[in-house]
Amino acid sequence: MLVPIGLAALPLLPTPVYNRILTIFNFSDTSISSRIPVYEATLELIGDYPMTGVGLGNQLLKQMIEKGGYYHNVTPFIHAHDIYLQIAAEMGLFGLLAFLGAVMSAVCRGLRAVAGRTGDPALRGIAAAGVAGLAGILFFGLVDYPWSYPRVMTIFWILFGVTITAARLAGKNEEDL
Repeated sequence: MLVPIGLAALPLLPTPVYNRILTIFNFSDTSISSRIPVYEATLELIGDYPMTGVGLGNQLLKQMIEKGGYYHNVTPFIHAHDIYLQIAAEMGLFGLLAFLGAVMSAVCRGLRAVAGRTGDPALRGIAAAGVAGLAGILFFGLVDYPWSYPRVMTIFWILFGVTITAARLAGKNEEDL
């Protein structure tokens, strides 16, 4: 139901946003085609450091990519352009699984609170907004690394905490009834 509405709303977007969406599957667009070597380099690095990763921090990841000779492109390597690849490269596959487990736990708790029939409507609304915000950032993270901006990372973890707290309080209210 929401997908057709979203597709119908595409022409209503601001022109720069609409034009950018049109380039998503256009591999002649340099923004898209330049990511393939970045993904390949990051995957190769993950293959060499699958359990531990190379350590936290984008600068360390860039240094390891350069030092290992993984990246071969004219455009400089900035980050993995994918939050999941970036986390796996920095923390290894166990770190990625821990991240996914924590986030999925928050999303599931939030969804249970939203689906609750007797919880405080305000808390259920906060949980719904939190789940939507987390889902948006995580979806965007498939094609870019949103945490390259510390303010986005800070907002993400604040939203994570608010979502869990709202879900817990909404659940507690249901138990009190």
